[in-house]
Amino acid sequence: MLGSLSDTLIIIVVAILLLGGEKDISGTVKNIGKYWNQIRNSENDFRKEITRELSDMDMNMNDPPRQASDIRVRQLERQVRELQDELERMKKKNGDE
Repeated sequence: MLGSLSDTLIIIVVAILLLGGEKDISGTVKNIGKYWNQIRNSENDFRKEITRELSDMDMNMNDPPRQASDIRVRQLERQVRELQDELERMKKKNGDE
């Protein structure tokens, strides 16, 4: 079994050279180099994109709880005011009797 990507790459290069013949070995090697660089560039771009998306997701995950907690705090403050108003009404009602 192949141990790593480099082992696989060596086998692929040897197979291409054997199947391609000796007509244009330098051109074949250049093409392999170009494709290899394209693969590396694509891999780096993919990693950058994933890293950026994960950092954006992490930032977005932190925002909603704050917004939700702010909304909850406002709701609780409104309920406290309503209860205080109700308490004042009850005091006035009991004071009038």
